[in-house]
Amino acid sequence: MEIVPLLRVLWRRRLLVGLGALLAIGIGVIVGPAAPVHGGAATTRVVLDTPSSQIVFRDPRGADTLTWRAALLTDLMATEETRAGIARAVGVPESRLVIVVPALTAPADPTTLPIAATEASAIRPEPYVVAFRYDTRLPVISIETHAPNRGAAARLAEAATRALQAGSSPNTTDVTQGFVVDSVAPIQARATVTGSRPVKALGLAVFFLCFWCAGVAVVPRVVRILRGAGRAQPAHSA
Repeated sequence: MEIVPLLRVLWRRRLLVGLGALLAIGIGVIVGPAAPVHGGAATTRVVLDTPSSQIVFRDPRGADTLTWRAALLTDLMATEETRAGIARAVGVPESRLVIVVPALTAPADPTTLPIAATEASAIRPEPYVVAFRYDTRLPVISIETHAPNRGAAARLAEAATRALQAGSSPNTTDVTQGFVVDSVAPIQARATVTGSRPVKALGLAVFFLCFWCAGVAVVPRVVRILRGAGRAQPAHSA
């Protein structure tokens, strides 16, 4: 069906189209944006250093290994043991805490679609979230936490920092190279307010209106065709 004839059909049945528009608006209002959700977020950073600090000593032993050690330490934070330890430290059930290590799920090809899919899959229903991210050029690990309020997010960031420090190995031997984890930025906590955007409601309303208009334009024609076939059937049989 071409556009102009379709518009003519819809104009002749504009009362039905108007009814569909009212129903679409009602659906949009019902599905509309959710009430704002209040919470808290906190961020901080740590750096890996050699036991003989690079600030004091020039080119100490093991300085060239700190970047990949930071990456390895970040990946180790995704273990169940670490999650249980952080949950105990902040006094929340382990089932309500999730550890996110984006490096493990980052798309190999950073195009729009893989990035969008990764961000969508990273949405978690748990109220306590800790995200670790390491710098690919420096031995720096960033920590971001989300919790029901600002204070809980700050405590979660502190517990995550201690978990990283617990993974350090300050003693250097003939077999192992030690390293320490130091805080390089204070914990910055803030209150957050989130809520769903009305995109879902708008999309559903538009879909319903299009479906309704298609029905208004097509259903009467289908009914006429079926009635004509019903009248022709007895004549053909005779």
